[in-house]
Amino acid sequence: MSDVSTALRAVEDVLRTANLLTEVRGSEDIFVRGVSQDSRTVAADDLFLAWTGVDSDAHDGEDESTGVTVPDVSGLPARSAVRELHKHGLRVADVGAGSVLRTYPAAGSVVQRGGVVRL
Repeated sequence: MSDVSTALRAVEDVLRTANLLTEVRGSEDIFVRGVSQDSRTVAADDLFLAWTGVDSDAHDGEDESTGVTVPDVSGLPARSAVRELHKHGLRVADVGAGSVLRTYPAAGSVVQRGGVVRL
C-alpha cells in the first residue's frame, strides 16, 4: 500500500477526461491509496477498476464452476473479512461496520467461485 493517498474525485476527473469512465457508485469523496483491477487482490483503501478488454474481459477463461469453501471470517473487522473473501475468489455484499458476526452462506459452505457472500 502506498504512503500517498489521492481523492477519488481527482481520479474520477482524470478517467472522465480520457473517456474511460462509465460508472461511479456512491457520492462520498474518499481517499484511495492503491488501484486494483483484480477483485481477488483488492486491499483496504484500494480503488477497484473493472475494464472491458479488447479481446476478453479480465476474468474470461477462469473456471467459475469450481466450488469454493466460504472461510470463517466471523470476528474479523469488516475490511479484513472482505480481503479474505476476495482471496478465495468470492464477491462480498452488505458490508457493515465493525466486526463480522456471521456470513451468508455460512462458513464452511461450498459456493460457486465468484459467488456473493453477505456479511
